[in-house]
Amino acid sequence: MFPKKILLVDRHQVFKKGLISVLLEDQKLSFEIDETSEIDAKVDIRGKRYDAIILDLFFPEKIGFDLIKDIKKYYSLPILTMSVYSSETFGIRAYKAGAQGFFNKTQPIEEILEA
Repeated sequence: MFPKKILLVDRHQVFKKGLISVLLEDQKLSFEIDETSEIDAKVDIRGKRYDAIILDLFFPEKIGFDLIKDIKKYYSLPILTMSVYSSETFGIRAYKAGAQGFFNKTQPIEEILEA
């Protein structure tokens, strides 16, 4: 089975590297992960085939909810969103924008892997 190709969209380099490390060390999962910024996300999606997107909800240039809507206009990729803010408030807003899931960046690693 081929690894799932994931696009990770987050502006925090340390968090991205940590999440990639956690995802790649889990032996039950098989991922190939590219990382990008919110500015380049739509360009990167056009250039490659991804199975899913993991997307932070807050960026200086654009709010993730708008980016979800923009992506969903043209692609049917599943989007898993993340934030350091409340899952009740922002998880619901992300779902209404078109995301399939949400996790809080402060959740235990096991719960993030499950997501």
